[in-house]
Amino acid sequence: MSDVPPEVWEVFDAHNATFFEGRLSRPVILIAPSFARTNAGYSFTEHGIFLLIHPATLKKSRTFWSDTLLHGMVHHSVATLQGVHDQAYGEVFAKEASRVHALLGLPGVVLPGQESYVWPQQWRRAAYAPGDLK
Repeated sequence: MSDVPPEVWEVFDAHNATFFEGRLSRPVILIAPSFARTNAGYSFTEHGIFLLIHPATLKKSRTFWSDTLLHGMVHHSVATLQGVHDQAYGEVFAKEASRVHALLGLPGVVLPGQESYVWPQQWRRAAYAPGDLK
């Protein structure tokens, strides 16, 4: 595990203000290589709120890891502001992702299931540096 770079907190705070009216509490952010195939994860437990980011994700473009952080923040919003602790990619997640999606100026809506799992990356491919989506 490594320390959270200050720019991660800066982006968290900016996203919080822009997309969540500053209502999200700061979770524990862990930078740890605990995921074999994902960029990040979110966990809401009796021990706290955890947003996990793979260190390789932070080596990608700022736009990519910022979007990855925003994805985790939608999970955080669903759990803490809406009280839905099931973090499956169902209707509640898709509705909240669609709300943020519109604020990002992206077309369409986010549907439940696989489409939600890869949100917002699949809509913003052109914004990323070569290699970000690998």
